[in-house]
Amino acid sequence: MDAVLPPDGPIPDAPTPAGPGRAARLRPTLVLLCTLALGVLLGALLNGYLARQRFERLDRMRGREGFVTMMEGVVAPTSEAQRAAIQPALERESVRARTLFQDFRARMRANQDSLLTELRPHLTPEQLARVRDRLYNGRRGRHGDRHGGRHEDRPGDGGPPPPDAPPPPGEPGR
Repeated sequence: MDAVLPPDGPIPDAPTPAGPGRAARLRPTLVLLCTLALGVLLGALLNGYLARQRFERLDRMRGREGFVTMMEGVVAPTSEAQRAAIQPALERESVRARTLFQDFRARMRANQDSLLTELRPHLTPEQLARVRDRLYNGRRGRHGDRHGGRHEDRPGDGGPPPPDAPPPPGEPGR
């Protein structure tokens, strides 16, 4: 006996003697792919959010008040008298730490300038540009900026020199 077909043709998801319909076989694959895509998207968004949180926390710590506030949170003073007693020491340390960091950046910049001067005779202009970009801009070649452009947003704060700054010693104009 022949199967009776509806007037519009076969039903797309109807089982056939060979097994389930094509759409029924495709459904689990689509669900799996959508789940994977959603997981990747959520992971990327969460990673961006967490990175932004870390940078914001570091930005707050850069100022004297940020260090003092952070250390007060660690100490958890039990009274205003105790808070007032530790405040001068925390503020002095904050100034010392900032000075050390600024001195470090200046020394690091001098080391980078010295390296460029030493490498210059041995590199092509393209190689020299890549080294300079990596040293001064924190770029990692073709993989882009590891800091999301943050250094460029704050000239004079560890990032590249301003466009109108003179070139480092022993280096021709940019």
